[in-house]
Amino acid sequence: MKYDHYVIEQPRKWEHTWVYRPFEEKRYNYPLLLKMIGYARWASGESYSRKNPKIFFVEYVRAGNVRLVEDGQEYLVEPGEVYLLHKGLSHTYSTGPADVVLKRFVQIGGSGLYHYLRTLGLTDQIRIRLHNPRAFERLFKHAVNLFRQVSAEFDRQMDIQLSCLAYQMLLELSLSVQQPMPIMLERALAFMHQHLHESLTRDDICGHVGLSAAYFNRLFSEHMRCTPIAYFLRQKFNWAAQLLTTTALSVKEVAYRTGFDDPLYFSSQFKKHFGVSPIEYRKQEEQSAARERRRTYHPCSR
Repeated sequence: MKYDHYVIEQPRKWEHTWVYRPFEEKRYNYPLLLKMIGYARWASGESYSRKNPKIFFVEYVRAGNVRLVEDGQEYLVEPGEVYLLHKGLSHTYSTGPADVVLKRFVQIGGSGLYHYLRTLGLTDQIRIRLHNPRAFERLFKHAVNLFRQVSAEFDRQMDIQLSCLAYQMLLELSLSVQQPMPIMLERALAFMHQHLHESLTRDDICGHVGLSAAYFNRLFSEHMRCTPIAYFLRQKFNWAAQLLTTTALSVKEVAYRTGFDDPLYFSSQFKKHFGVSPIEYRKQEEQSAARERRRTYHPCSR
């Protein structure tokens, strides 16, 4: 069938989770897809950790709060906010000072995920206050209703709807983080995204937008909360990871395509970013996909 439904009922944790499982013979390569959705209630003392995760989650806090540690930073996520659990960033989240949290969560995958995160300005976002929480909850409820369907007759149409819902959720997040951005910074970001296949320096970027290095650094850090080169490299490695999982290119070819002249240096920097070498990363992704294909899922009765 189309989903597997898990229910966890413990003294301090209650969760309902739906996991999307397409039929093997009807798999399509969608750029975005909702792969899991659920809602949970945690009491005091509950926590969860992932080290170098291979998946991307969006978690929305409806009541209570969550204490999150991700990428070395600590956050307190309050009602009406979401937190993004990025692929490759180890994290721990737990019930916050309110001693309870009521939350919604979705896992988004797809071959184009990191392209959309990049173009929507979400790659460096971790905590987001939603401008319109009700709109996000409506999207969530719509997705849950789709996951509950058990008919196999319209599975491709269901795939398409889930892909569209994944995009709508990311777009809603993007609309919540958009802020007036200086035109020079917009030009700099566009220049970097257009030249991920090259080895840009800070002077190259500053020269393109006509700003001094000192002023450009301040401007970039204020709006993007990281340095220009750190941002540029993160986009490069996210693109490299996408190429490793969606193409048959060799590591050397991926290195050259993403602007690295030395494949060994590329591999060492990739490992610093993701915690594993490019070869290990591709192998882990292939093993994960193979395990999912081998599984047999049975829907729970409602």
